[in-house]
Amino acid sequence: MAYSMEESDELRAATHRQVKRDTIARIENNPLPTREELRIGMFYEMLEPQVRNAVFVMNRKGYRTSSSGFWGRIPGLQHIDGRFRVSAGDREQLASFGVRIYPHRLNSMGFQNAPRFTYVEFEAPVLDLETMRKRWDEIAVIFTARKRPARRRKTLDACLFRYQFGGEPFDMRVLERFVQFLESHGMRGGKTKQLPLLREAILRGDRNLLPLGFPNL
Repeated sequence: MAYSMEESDELRAATHRQVKRDTIARIENNPLPTREELRIGMFYEMLEPQVRNAVFVMNRKGYRTSSSGFWGRIPGLQHIDGRFRVSAGDREQLASFGVRIYPHRLNSMGFQNAPRFTYVEFEAPVLDLETMRKRWDEIAVIFTARKRPARRRKTLDACLFRYQFGGEPFDMRVLERFVQFLESHGMRGGKTKQLPLLREAILRGDRNLLPLGFPNL
């Protein structure tokens, strides 16, 4: 590898700062989400720039993604995961691009009855977002299109996005299940401390969740 973990972390941090700037600009200039953004549960600008197009193309083709972008503690590791399967033919073609595809379950981390995810990864040859973007775009093209787009994401962040920017009602059970999940696995810190304030804001009908850090800025 021609670069270090420290250099990779620096680009990752700069990328996250760009996502924050782009998201704030989008909210200020055009806060109305498209139908596709409502289905995926986020603005296009909320994704890291090198994966934006690929994530939307994959969802359009029927592959419901979850996490994406820089990943883990391997320098330059690029990653997209989600609740989808990849055909043998697509796997073979993607492998020729140096792409690793493998299943993963959170129960390997001690979570019980966890859903099956598929991880799609490659190690970037150079620390350059444009080079990464081109590789992700090539990868997204390979995925065989299914009969219909991916189903709506039903994660907490996606539901909050539709509530805040799409004017949709919020099912409080989504938040309660998320809190129960965190508590059952002893997960604390970060924005979890603000979840009670989030619940209060939703109960009083407040759709401006930005002061509470939602979306994740």
